Amino acid sequence: MSLQTYSRTRPRGFAPWQPRAAVTSGQVARYSLPSAPAKRSDKRGDFTGETVQAEALPPDVLAAEVASALASILDEDARQAVIAEERVEREELVGFLAGLDLGEAS
Repeated sequence: MSLQTYSRTRPRGFAPWQPRAAVTSGQVARYSLPSAPAKRSDKRGDFTGETVQAEALPPDVLAAEVASALASILDEDARQAVIAEERVEREELVGFLAGLDLGEAS
């Protein structure tokens, strides 16, 4: 389904599911990540203890960790179907644009 079709057909007020991700204790140990106490001003929950920033991971490691987490929840067949549909839509758009007469302005 294209984004345009999705935006027309999704129920009003419905937002796509957005999983949350966090640095795990295993990653903290594996990558020797620095920690800091939680800020007192942070009102997101009753969390106490040390915090770790995902940005402390080297960019390539962070990208690999995110890719791995996404791969575990994504439907690969659906993703490939979307890619194929996008390819067709792109070809149609290129063909449409090629047929436009954009003539030179005088």
